[in-house]
Amino acid sequence: MIDWRRGQLLGAGFSLKLAERLACDGRFDLHALIELVERGCAPALAARILAPPDDASIGPRVVERARGWDRYQPGETRPNRR
Repeated sequence: MIDWRRGQLLGAGFSLKLAERLACDGRFDLHALIELVERGCAPALAARILAPPDDASIGPRVVERARGWDRYQPGETRPNRR
């Protein structure tokens, strides 16, 4: 199963190193990864977008940057967004 997943990712344009990591981690949705890449997303970015919430490699900074919070200095009050 891992070999098949790796092959699918390699065929979609993922690097060998990234394909190996993603193929071994069943938490990643293979079809969603490939679909993002087919729509023009870089493979590494697709992996970051679909990374499980507890994946320490992306950390909370990704969410903060997506919300524009990275513009604020430590200790500043962040905007209350809902």
